[in-house]
Amino acid sequence: FVKPVLLKTFLHGDVAKTFVEADRVSDALAAIDEVPQERVDHWVLYQKIRAELALGNPELAIDSARLALALVEKDAKAKGRINIYHVQQRQCWEALGEIKKAVASRTAACELTQDPKYREQLESKRQELTAKLP
Repeated sequence: FVKPVLLKTFLHGDVAKTFVEADRVSDALAAIDEVPQERVDHWVLYQKIRAELALGNPELAIDSARLALALVEKDAKAKGRINIYHVQQRQCWEALGEIKKAVASRTAACELTQDPKYREQLESKRQELTAKLP
C-alpha cells in the first residue's frame, strides 16, 4: 500500500516528466511547485533540473542537482540509479562552463555504472569532455 501523499509526490514527478518531454517546461515547474517542500524527493528534483536546464537556468539547476544527489544517496532503493544524477549534475556544470567539475561528475557516473554498454558510452563522453579542459 502506498500512502496517498507519497503517491501524489510521485505522480507530480511523472506529470513533470511528461511536460518536459512535451517541451512544456513551465508547466513541469508548475506541477513541481505543487509538491509540498517537505515531500520533494530526488525524482521530483530530477525532473525539476531537466526543466531548469531546458529554460536555460543552469544556476538554478545546479542547486537542485546538488540537493537531488544528496537525497538519492540516502535512498537505499535508488542505489543503482545514483549514476544518472551524476550525469545530470555534469550537464549543469557543463552549462555553467565548469568543465573540470563536469569531468568529475562524469567520472563519478562512470564509476557507478554497472551496465557495460552504458559505461562505455559515458567513458566516451568523458573523454570528449576532458578534451575541452585547458
